Amino acid sequence: MIGVSPTVGFNIQTAPDPSKYSLTGWWKGADFAANQILGTNSVGTSGARKLYDNSFGNANLPTTGTFLNGIPVLNFTASFVWLETDAPASSFLSANTGAMIVLCRTMTQTTNDPVTANNRMLLGIVGDYGGIYATTAPTVIASNTSAGPAEQNESTAYVVGDWHVVTWLHTGGKIYMRRNRNAWSAGTTSGGMFSLFNNITTSNGIGNSIGYIAEIFTSDSFGQTECDDMAKYLSVKYALGL
Repeated sequence: MIGVSPTVGFNIQTAPDPSKYSLTGWWKGADFAANQILGTNSVGTSGARKLYDNSFGNANLPTTGTFLNGIPVLNFTASFVWLETDAPASSFLSANTGAMIVLCRTMTQTTNDPVTANNRMLLGIVGDYGGIYATTAPTVIASNTSAGPAEQNESTAYVVGDWHVVTWLHTGGKIYMRRNRNAWSAGTTSGGMFSLFNNITTSNGIGNSIGYIAEIFTSDSFGQTECDDMAKYLSVKYALGL
């Protein structure tokens, strides 16, 4: 759904249930243990997928350093944190469709990296810059450089320090971006193909966003309505009032 107005007094028992959807990935920041975030079971294959730490031999593990409405989430304020999936991107996104939905709180963004799009991902496809990136505050950027015209992107404003549901959607030959349950962006033309040999990753380091991540969803079959359902679920679960 496009341009959904804020929901007031939503009953948590009627919130969409992620376990009813075919999710290719579903992670919770509070689940980080033994160097990995376990996937959560759904109709799809998320229970068989994991995010694992890949930071210099597990030297800089993320911690549950803050709480969102009483639920611990991953703290990405270490000097460098790099989490990567145990499967290639083709396990999470297809060549023409895919969605990433991240509940995150971005605190700061530096611009030390000399390469514009390097190492700024909140959740993205390694090497392709496809995904959700933080740029100089106060914007978050969705970018595709692999097959479409170089550096095509759209951005959406956010408030540094606030929790946001950020959605990246690749469908119908375009990439769309949305903050919370606001209206979708106009979309940028995609080349319709990503290098699916790469993994989905989230990272923090020089030039990166510094903040927190509570939950991550990916699906290779979601449209705008399903993305809205996941945003609604997160809003209800964490009392975000979206």
